[in-house]
Amino acid sequence: MKRSLADAGLIFTAYNLQRILNIIGKEVFRSYLLPFSAVLGSVLASIAPFWRDLKNLPPIYCQKMDYRYGQSSL
Repeated sequence: MKRSLADAGLIFTAYNLQRILNIIGKEVFRSYLLPFSAVLGSVLASIAPFWRDLKNLPPIYCQKMDYRYGQSSL
């Protein structure tokens, strides 16, 4: 059931994006996304060093959680 909900959400998002493109046009939408993509790129570039550090943490900090009971899997 969870996968079908995700699929439906993706379909609705794609449909709404298509409606936006039909209403405002592709060029206006592109001109809107250009500054947004620049901001997103700078944010991702600024967190990249921290992300690399997170990948190198010892396993004790990366244990899986069992969220049903609020306890770790160890």
